[in-house]
Parts: sequence; structure tokens; C-alpha cells
Amino acid sequence: MADRPAKKKRRRRSTGDKSALLWLLGTLFLVGTLCTVGGCTALLLNPYLPFNPLPPPTLPPTLAPPPSPTLPPYPTLPPPWTPTATNTPTVTPTFTPTQTPTATIPPTVTPTLAVSATPTTAGTPVPTPTPLPRFALQPGNPAYQSSQVFHPEAGCNWLSVGGQVLDADGAPIAPDPRVFVLARGLLNGQPIQELGVVGLATQFGPAGYEIPLGQAAVASSQAVYVQLVDANGYALSEPYFFDTYADCERNVVIMNFVRQP
Repeated sequence: MADRPAKKKRRRRSTGDKSALLWLLGTLFLVGTLCTVGGCTALLLNPYLPFNPLPPPTLPPTLAPPPSPTLPPYPTLPPPWTPTATNTPTVTPTFTPTQTPTATIPPTVTPTLAVSATPTTAGTPVPTPTPLPRFALQPGNPAYQSSQVFHPEAGCNWLSVGGQVLDADGAPIAPDPRVFVLARGLLNGQPIQELGVVGLATQFGPAGYEIPLGQAAVASSQAVYVQLVDANGYALSEPYFFDTYADCERNVVIMNFVRQP
């Protein structure tokens, strides 16, 4: 009979020891789990921590993209070009006074001649400003091309006008800060007034330009024109109207200009 209480006490001790051991193991497992989760989270946020056994390779420093070209300030443009007398140098006649006045001429109202503020030496030509070049649309233009040729990443979501500005012999003109391309009109209910810089769109050639007109190919009839202008907005060519098409194979309008001899 005395052995039974002793056996019960032993059983209670062994049960208590097992519970304590299980509690200790559970606590250690929980602490280990928290440490593992915390370490993985820290490595996800910063894989370059010193305790990472397999850190990723150090990336080289990225190069900053080149600055985008800054377009000149948009000038206030006058109406379409009309010939003016400023493009043709005028010759000022020289009046030579007679040596001896005659008395046979009746008294008349003598017109007053404007005298230049700066007298010129006889025989020395008066310098005149260099006239700006004149351009015309190249025969066979406008032509049409698919945007897949110039902007394959845009698909059919593109509409633009572009081309080149050529010299009289057909070669691309040298960079000239006085020559710009103006696109103006009304397309799909939206006003168009954009300025293109010659030489930036080299996909058309060394003297290429391109002016985006929209993000979808739309049809229009003589609603938009392009014209060459100088830095002050004065016309260097006639305005040339063109059609557009709701066609992915004709959503880039080619308009080349040629300098007139």
C-alpha cells in the first residue's frame, strides 16, 4: 500500500518534467521562428547586410540620361507669308545737283529728298543684310509611311508629320538656327500648333524633323499644314496643307523641303 503513493509521486514528477521540457522547446522554436522571419525580412529589404551568406553582386553606378534638347521659345507667328519689299534690296537713286541753275524753269514746289543720316563715300557700296533662304515642297510630297518603320513600339497609336530640309542640290542642309518647321491646323476637333527643330529627328535623315500630331491615326482633308519659318516666326516657305488617313500604313506624313536656288 505504501508503494502506491510513491509511484503516483514519480508519475507526477515525470509528467511535470515533460511539460517543462515541451514548454522550453516550444519557446525556443518560437524565438527561432521570429529570428528567422526577422532576418529574412531584413534581407529582403536590404540584401547587402553583412550576415547574408550570398549577397547579390554590386551593381555599377547608373549613368544619368543626357539632358533633353531645349527648344527655343515659341515665337508669335504672323499670318501666312506674303512677299514683302524687304527680301529684295532696293536701290536708292543718287541725285546730282546741276552746277549752274537756269532761270528758265518756272518756280515749282520742290520735293524734299530724304537725306541719309550717315553719308557714304562715293564708289563704296552700301552693305545689305543677307536674305534668308527660301524653300519649297519637294516634288512627290506629301508621301505616307507606316509608323512601324520609325516608331515600332507605338504600333498604330501614332500620327505625325516629318521629313528633311534639303539644299538646292538635294543634300541635307547644314545646321541652321534660323530654320524651323511649323505645323498648324485643326485635327479631330483639337487645335494643332507645334514647332519642329531641324536636325533632331535623324531617323528621317541628318536634317530630319518630326512633329507629333496625335496618338491615333485619324482621317482629315486639308486640315493641317506645315511651313518653314525663321526664329522670329517669319515665313521661309508657303504653307502646304496635307491629308491624313485612319490607316496604320499611312500614319506618318512625309513632307520634304528643298532650298530654292
